[in-house]
Order: sequence, then structure tokens, then C-alpha cells
Amino acid sequence: MNKVKNILLVVVLILCASVVYAKFEGGGFAPSSTDNVKTSTECNAAAYYAVGTLCQDTDDNKLYLGTGAAVLEILSTTTGYALDAELSALAGLTSAANAIPYFTGSGTAGVISSSADMVSLLGSADYATARTNLGLGTLATQNADAINATGGNVTGLTNLGASNATLTNLTVSGVANVTGSLTANVTIITDSATANVTAAQMMGQTHVVTGAYTLSLPTAALGYNARFFASTAAAYSIDVVTGTDIIVLNGTALTAGYKATSDGTIDAAIYCECIVAGKYICTATQGLFIDGGA
Repeated sequence: MNKVKNILLVVVLILCASVVYAKFEGGGFAPSSTDNVKTSTECNAAAYYAVGTLCQDTDDNKLYLGTGAAVLEILSTTTGYALDAELSALAGLTSAANAIPYFTGSGTAGVISSSADMVSLLGSADYATARTNLGLGTLATQNADAINATGGNVTGLTNLGASNATLTNLTVSGVANVTGSLTANVTIITDSATANVTAAQMMGQTHVVTGAYTLSLPTAALGYNARFFASTAAAYSIDVVTGTDIIVLNGTALTAGYKATSDGTIDAAIYCECIVAGKYICTATQGLFIDGGA
């Protein structure tokens, strides 16, 4: 029997709360004689304990419902919201475009002034979308100890720490200090015909000359350098494309536009480097090289 009474009591409470909330939702109210709502400065009193009794407390402006042995706060007559600490905290906030509400504690809330970009970021469906909204590329998904950067330039780098790094076409402006060992692979270029050597082929490569060919170096610009090596017993020549450029052969300057020619022995090798604009300093490292004329 007690269980039945308890169930009926709960049903009554729910119905009463629903009716009150529906009646006063959206703002405050002023009780009248037709509302059957009692008013008092202290609704938490035995006089208002009767089941279904509604009492508005004039001190805190809240509505109470009698439950038989006590009263239950069910509505704020100022805001029209059911009495809930979280809802009341949110209701007290001032809204604005892109503002984000958040809880600062139990039953308290605040507002973060945000932007459309941040709202878009928070609304990202997944990590990939979030990275796109942040403007991040694929480098953002790589681990610090396994970075693979392809293309692009890195400027302002003052310290590159790497125990095992592979670098392709590394250009250093200024001084590069290497602690430990530096291992580099030399690019081998096979020259099987008379041709002009390109600027890109004067970046420290080794040229293997397979016959009696003439290789003309590009206009002498600072930093250009390459090594030339004969794979056969044939006389080959190192010339210049620009007639005003000078080859300094083993310390002796040739006439502008003249070439250096090997003695035709196999393995004849020469190293040419531009350290002064308009000049190639060429040193024979194997075999004999002479002034080959124009």
C-alpha cells in the first residue's frame, strides 16, 4: 500500500511541476487569486506542506510545491526556468556572436569571447579537418624523430641537430659547422658527347668523360665546381661557354676563351672551381693538362 502511495505522490509531483512550468515558462509571474498560489515570506513551513500546495516565497521569489512532509523548490518565478543550478548559471550569461559558454565550477558558468575561426575549429568533425582549419600541412602529423620534409625552404635556422639525417640539395648561406662526421654521396655524371655543362651540373659532381669530347663550362659564377675524369685513353678538353671567362690551369692563366686539354691518358683528372667571378681555377689531379687554345 505504501508503494502505491509513493507512486501516486511522484505522479502528482510531476504533473504539478509540469503545469507550473508550462504556465510560467519564459518569464516571471505575479500570482493572483485565480492562480491558487499562496504567498509567504517563508514557504518552508508546515502550513504549506500539504501535497499539491503551491507557495511563492516573496523573499527569494521562488515557487515551492508541498510534498506532504516538506516543500520542494520547482521554479524560479523571475526567469521561468525550473530550478537547476546549471540551467540557472547558463541563463545568467550574456550571449554574443561566437561567444562560447563554459562551466567555471559546480553551478557556475562563464563566457569565452571567441571568433568565427575558433568556432569553426571546435566544430571540426575530425583531426584532419581540425588541421585544415588551423592551416597545418602534413608536417604536423610527423614525429619529431622521423620528419620527412620534401621541397620548400627553411630560413633562419641556426642549429640543425641530427644524428642521422639525409639531406638533398642543401644550400648553406654563411658558415656551416659540422660536429662529428659528415657523409655525402657524390653524384656521377657520364659525359658521352661534346656538350655544354649546365649550372646544375657544377655543384660538386664528378663527370666521367668516355671519349675525346669537349665539355664547356657555364659562365663562371661563384661556387661552381666539378671534377672531370677520363674513363678511356682519349684526350678531352675543358672549355668555357663565355668567351671572356678565363681558365687558370695549374696556376697559369690561359687566354680568355681558351680551353685546357688532357694528354689522352686514361684516368686523366682535373678539378675546376670558380672562386672569383669570371675565372675557373682548374688543377690537374691525374695526368697532364695543357693549353688547348681556342
